[in-house]
Amino acid sequence: TLLENAMEYSNLELKFGLTTSSIIRRDDAAFVYLNDGSQIKSKLIIGADGRDSLVRDKSQIKISKREFSQKALTFIVTHERPHKNASIEIHRSGGPFTFVPLADFEGKPCSSVVWMESNKNVKRLLTLKPKQFEEEANNRSCMHLGKLRVISEISDWPIISQLAKQLTAKRTALIAEAAHVLPPTCQSVQSTA
Repeated sequence: TLLENAMEYSNLELKFGLTTSSIIRRDDAAFVYLNDGSQIKSKLIIGADGRDSLVRDKSQIKISKREFSQKALTFIVTHERPHKNASIEIHRSGGPFTFVPLADFEGKPCSSVVWMESNKNVKRLLTLKPKQFEEEANNRSCMHLGKLRVISEISDWPIISQLAKQLTAKRTALIAEAAHVLPPTCQSVQSTA
């Protein structure tokens, strides 16, 4: 894993459970102050801290943001038929229902699901009892992989498009969702381009 590989470097110190309190940039170095009072000196700060990037905010980099009237529900399911390591998208009004293949769980084929729907319908779906939600998911999936069984918590994410107005500032570079956020359908197109 990435963590195991990182631990092999003797010049790399990993700190967990800490947050950035402040950032100071000088001509010769950047300083990151953490909430435990410690300080990190570096030639470059890489902001890879997500769509609500503290590094981006502390660097005073503005964003342009567009909100859609949709949310994505994410959860993990087992299903009757194997996915054959293929991602499957089923398109209907409201947005796509996407299976992302995972390793088998307890001997059963398993996938992560990203289900895009209108905000109104997501609100309704999240009020359902587990068996009712599972029934709705089975209907929406067109039973493409057979009967689904939800085996995780259900999360919802707002569908937005967000772009940093600049990707760099003094001794700072933004990557990943600190730099840009794309709706899942755009990410699918980008990854196949």
